[in-house]
Amino acid sequence: MSDEPVWNRNIQIIGLPDLDEVDSALVQQALEKTFDKMRRVLKEDFQLVLHFKEYNKGGAKTKHSIHVRVIHSGKPISAQEVGWNAVKTAQHALAVLEREAIEQAQRKKG
Repeated sequence: MSDEPVWNRNIQIIGLPDLDEVDSALVQQALEKTFDKMRRVLKEDFQLVLHFKEYNKGGAKTKHSIHVRVIHSGKPISAQEVGWNAVKTAQHALAVLEREAIEQAQRKKG
């Protein structure tokens, strides 16, 4: 993983819910890992956008919808996940995004 902090990477986070220190660190770690992997796969400048939405805030549990996308010169790459745990949902959405980017790069090659 790169030593470059997440705020120096081209990452935009929209609607980040209030997370404790541990959960915030886990989301940041997942973002850094995904950004570095995308940098190797895409081999071009890009922006990573992570958009959080919360549903049922007044109820016993809050449901999280996370839409993540890569903005670059090629075909758009995106993933969306919904779940009850913001961190696990974000991690899963980022993993799906990584797979999509790798598949797109392989289709482009051959």
